[in-house]
Amino acid sequence: MTVYLDSIIFGIQRFGGISNYWKEIVLGLDSIEFNKKIILPKKSIHSPIKNLNLLDDQISYDTLPKNISRYMPFSAEDKGITHTSYYRRPLNKKGPYIVTAYDFTYEKYINGWGKLIHSFQKSRSLKLADHIICISNSTKNDLLEYNENIDEHKVSVVHLGINQKNFYLENDFINTHKDQILFVGHRSGYKRFDLAVKAMKSFKDLSLGVVGDNLNKKELELLDQYIPGRWVEHGYLTEAQLRSAYNKAFAFIFPSEYEGFGLPILEAMSCGCPVISSSKSSLPEIAGDASLKAYEQNVDSYVDAIQKIFDSPSLRRNLINKGLSRAKIYTWQSMVEKTQDIYRNFI
Repeated sequence: MTVYLDSIIFGIQRFGGISNYWKEIVLGLDSIEFNKKIILPKKSIHSPIKNLNLLDDQISYDTLPKNISRYMPFSAEDKGITHTSYYRRPLNKKGPYIVTAYDFTYEKYINGWGKLIHSFQKSRSLKLADHIICISNSTKNDLLEYNENIDEHKVSVVHLGINQKNFYLENDFINTHKDQILFVGHRSGYKRFDLAVKAMKSFKDLSLGVVGDNLNKKELELLDQYIPGRWVEHGYLTEAQLRSAYNKAFAFIFPSEYEGFGLPILEAMSCGCPVISSSKSSLPEIAGDASLKAYEQNVDSYVDAIQKIFDSPSLRRNLINKGLSRAKIYTWQSMVEKTQDIYRNFI
């Protein structure tokens, strides 16, 4: 049977958890039971096909620009399984249709036309689906809350994974105790970058390392107001550079109020970096007892968490050990195998 992998996400997202997830689906689907065909945007931002020995007839391209095609149905040629990376529906549905639901950020935090368009497309896609994959139990709960008519029996939870060949603790850094706390990823609204900055004010011997988009004017003003001279803008890092940053950091802080999964906490753990996180949405599910959690979304809670690690090298060591063990639970191979099991249910 043919599995059509609608890879529109490669035209939407340059970096991020969804494109990483879909890359592993595309690279990992290598079973004698399935022929795979990759449907790519007209111009892909990030395409893994150069890493595959694919024949020309295994690849097809959207004909319209990605800004239009992302909202349009994709075409599959026969009655095979179709699996979309980002809520596109198949044109003239002929076989089983599978959708992966990542989170409900738009529904919870976004307003205006963006929310209306996204939510309409997502809702229509989920209702049409023969099976829905959620990346966490937290996302599954949100799915059922926002879509009351969806049958829970057609929903599976398949956790994401990490590549431990790229994220690991190098021996040279096992016993180091560095002076930088890392903040990695997007910093908008619910990510609560403000809590990380304000909490750092209490720790004159620590600096804040910021990985991701360029800091904007408002963020620069916040940093200079609370921790002048004690922050570093790293910008975007390669996986090797990010691994090194995690290895060298005192801790990783993740005060986000909402995550569909929370992949950065596992990357940090896999690199031997102690994790301080919120206790919201999927984060307790993914981190278990391997992170130090702030149970209130206020500055004092994060100051208290940082202080505990700062005062206790043994606690820091314990968090490192628990994190290393916890990260090993989540592998891309396991994710791909569970996804293929879902495909097999439709053979």
